[in-house]
Amino acid sequence: MEVHDGWVVHAGLNSNTVYYNVLLALAMWLGRFGVVLPVIALAGVLATKRRVAAGPGTLATGTPLFGGLLVGFVIILGALTFFPALALAPILENLRLTAGHLYH
Repeated sequence: MEVHDGWVVHAGLNSNTVYYNVLLALAMWLGRFGVVLPVIALAGVLATKRRVAAGPGTLATGTPLFGGLLVGFVIILGALTFFPALALAPILENLRLTAGHLYH
């Protein structure tokens, strides 16, 4: 692998061609605006639905129960997001210590 001015050269592949520029532009347009049409279609479908009266199985969103469930869900989701990194660091440190690669 060759490096020139901070750029990595892969087997002489020149990415500054019309083909790559057009393909990348289309990918960026689809990535940015291709999501908008399905979201607008979904909003239109949801806007035309009839409102249904609250029944005995409906969870009201203005109660402390809903707030507590929402806060609990956010805390659990955040903990599960960071738990692998927090749990693996001491395990990795112990493995490196027993292998003799970590000195105190």
